[in-house]
Amino acid sequence: MSAAKKLSPVIIVDKALEEIMVNFVQNRINDLTAIETAVFKGDWEEARRYAHIVAGVSGGYGFTELGEQARLIEKYIESKDRDKIIASIFYLKDYLKIVTVIYN
Repeated sequence: MSAAKKLSPVIIVDKALEEIMVNFVQNRINDLTAIETAVFKGDWEEARRYAHIVAGVSGGYGFTELGEQARLIEKYIESKDRDKIIASIFYLKDYLKIVTVIYN
């Protein structure tokens, strides 16, 4: 991913989030897929909306870096840089599949 930093493979979150974390991660993967679909359709507003959702909710679940990367995707959407958007989405989907969540 060209403009993004490597994300931490371990996230530490509050134990109270344990029951909803699997849904949170799956929902973010779904949001990233929605961005990808919107970009391929040329629906930049829809892509921006989903990127904004990811950027907005991620920090509250301990995924601060994910939110930062979603804000980068928002910038790529503004400039309609398909290559950077798609590369970012692939990177973040892979990241969400391997990240380890520790409950504290």
